[in-house]
Amino acid sequence: MRKLMLIAIVSQLLFSTAIAIDFVTRVGGGGTGFLYSKAADNHSAAVQGPASAVYADTNPASDKPGKPETQMADSSKSAGTATPVLDNDTDFGARNYYKYDVIMDAANISTAEFKRIVFYLRRQGIIKTNNWKLYIFRAKIKIWSEEEIDRWALKILEGRGVPPLNIVWDGISRDGKLLPAGKYYYVLTAIDADGRSYATKWHNFRLE
Repeated sequence: MRKLMLIAIVSQLLFSTAIAIDFVTRVGGGGTGFLYSKAADNHSAAVQGPASAVYADTNPASDKPGKPETQMADSSKSAGTATPVLDNDTDFGARNYYKYDVIMDAANISTAEFKRIVFYLRRQGIIKTNNWKLYIFRAKIKIWSEEEIDRWALKILEGRGVPPLNIVWDGISRDGKLLPAGKYYYVLTAIDADGRSYATKWHNFRLE
């Protein structure tokens, strides 16, 4: 009976020792189960750490509360740096005109019954104008002056505020006559709230 009890105690001690050795072996680096799980956690943390830096907002302003402020061009400042109109055929210098940056085109949509020319305007800058005028000539004038405009302008289309995107002309001149077919020239001018004058370069179209 005592031998059986002694054998049981020894067996229990051997089993406990084996478990202890196995635990020490795993913790000491000999095993892979426990330490691998810990290493995997460390690896995961190491991967996630730099990710926050990679995707960090590089714009410091975004950390500030509120909606980001939209930057708009100041017409009073931009006008000071505007360039005068330079044209090889017409002298705008006497009136000190600034360059009016507008993309323009004209299309003839006339029918057998009606003459129709559509002028397409696309302003490239932010300039708040009080009024505008679109002049139509048969040929370019040498000097841009009131006298020359009054003498040679066949038609003056005008309005208040900024020019519209489309301007339609019926082919009728200032004296109420239908102009003949041919090549014509046009230029757009405008005046802002501070009295500065602007002018585009010359464009042309054909009246059919």
